[in-house]
Amino acid sequence: MEHSTEDTADSSWRALMRTGGIASFLQLGCILAIFVVFSMLGTKPVTAEEAFTLFQGGRLTGIIQNELFSLLIIGLCLFSFTGVYAAFRRSKDEGFAVLLTVLIFIAVTITFANQSTFSLMHLSDRYAAAATDIERSQLLAAGEAVIASDIWDSTGGYMVGILLQGAGVAMSLLMLRHSGFRKVTAYSGLIANALDLIQHLLHPFMAASTIPGTILMAAGPFYIVWYIMLGLDLLKLGRKSVEVTV
Repeated sequence: MEHSTEDTADSSWRALMRTGGIASFLQLGCILAIFVVFSMLGTKPVTAEEAFTLFQGGRLTGIIQNELFSLLIIGLCLFSFTGVYAAFRRSKDEGFAVLLTVLIFIAVTITFANQSTFSLMHLSDRYAAAATDIERSQLLAAGEAVIASDIWDSTGGYMVGILLQGAGVAMSLLMLRHSGFRKVTAYSGLIANALDLIQHLLHPFMAASTIPGTILMAAGPFYIVWYIMLGLDLLKLGRKSVEVTV
């Protein structure tokens, strides 16, 4: 009976690894979807008036253009990083993997708490029904406040980037120490997350279209490689009955 219980537990951990692998491929799909959205619909609205106009033109279009796929990428980190932790279980670095996974959960929670889509949609409905210029001005001001407190412009959003990319850098370094992950997986994750972290730290101090934007574009190809290789590695580990070894 004891052996059967251990086998069942091991099977559950391997299922988490496979789930993490699938999540990684879904994150890759979201990155490709972002390119399609930007080319067909344009970037997200910058001002409250632009956001209200967008939602009044179509709720689904507004949701998609207001960083839906970026939100999904961050949310899927819950599964991909949990899969990585499952691979580190019983290794010497399990404690570090636990800490980094907890940081990811905190970052994802802050992200969803600060996301502005539904708040802007609600204000857009009220703006469309407003009867006076004073009321519309008040709603525009409320919309600007919502944008200023979302996941890209608020203090909480700034910390999210540090936690997410910082954990990605640290987890990639752990992958270099273990045989279950290929070197290309670890190095692509390290470079992608490090570049993203650098541009994120610089973002408040200079225009996004200058150095931070260039750095983020440079990180893009490494993210694509990372998601592909991480997905393959986690699916491979999920088919085995042992964890990664030092």
